[in-house]
Amino acid sequence: MPHPLRRRRRVTLAAALAVGAVATTTLAACTPDASGAGALAQRYVDLIASADADDLEALWMASGAEPAIGRAAGQLLLDATERIEVLEVGDPSPAATSTSADGVGSDVEGWEAVQVPVRYALAGTEHDGVVVLAPLEDAPRGLERSWRVVAPLMGELQVPATGIAGLTPDVFVGGTRLEIDSAYAGASIPLFPGVYDVDRRAEPYLAAETSAVTVVAGASAALPDLPLEPTDETATVLQTSSDELFARCAQELIECPFDIGDLASDLGLPYPWQAEVTSAPTITLGDRFTLTIEGGALLVQGDDGPVTLTFSGSGPWFIDNQSWRPYLPYTDLALTVDAS
Repeated sequence: MPHPLRRRRRVTLAAALAVGAVATTTLAACTPDASGAGALAQRYVDLIASADADDLEALWMASGAEPAIGRAAGQLLLDATERIEVLEVGDPSPAATSTSADGVGSDVEGWEAVQVPVRYALAGTEHDGVVVLAPLEDAPRGLERSWRVVAPLMGELQVPATGIAGLTPDVFVGGTRLEIDSAYAGASIPLFPGVYDVDRRAEPYLAAETSAVTVVAGASAALPDLPLEPTDETATVLQTSSDELFARCAQELIECPFDIGDLASDLGLPYPWQAEVTSAPTITLGDRFTLTIEGGALLVQGDDGPVTLTFSGSGPWFIDNQSWRPYLPYTDLALTVDAS
């Protein structure tokens, strides 16, 4: 006959297992069906990886937020030089308590949000990200169409306040000009993960070289230090400015660069003088806002006959803060002047 204490122990253990089984069954029954969220997350990241122009609407419609950000990011995504490769999409789990559904449609149940882990490759490196989704009100949770993305798989491009010569340059991503307020400072441009060509321009006179930027989901990528350089249009305008400057110089001594005026005074050349530009100098742009002048010649009628003043040198150039056109100031030129 079994010992009485041993029998009671077996009954107690069996009862505990039974209670545990009931508790597990009850928990499973209370856990929302998030299979629809998993399906939408898979389709969503696949669209980020391979969507073309015809697929963008599906990418926008997956979002539960105002579509303006998603639309802009989607258009820029088409210009990415490299897209993500989806390696793995995990199972939905309750979203972190810090997850907020603020800014999404009022018909989305943010308190039921789930998060889906995503692993992807980009630019030769593997990355982990997360997509947060929430169900629509009174919608069956097992269907993909019942869910919306409330925290997208996105990163951002940080655009600092920049300016030069009184100009605020435009930022271009993949050849598309970003719509940024002229007074921006520390602007954040949401972008889907990818590699993008970025450049800055103050058209038509200044432009920077294009630089590749890798944007990772959940992180901020800084705009590279892209120095603005003069364009061919700038060279053309400055050559015209030089031609006009030395044409005035031939008419009025006071409009000449100081080095020409000083030598003219030392030679005792009369003023007002009779002069003509016999060789218009050639302008060559240097680094940033510098240039060189070569091959200039003025023929001046002196009391003792004609004198030729040849000159070359260098100096800065500027952009006028009223017309926003480049110009050559005569007061800042450093010239070597010879008389013959």
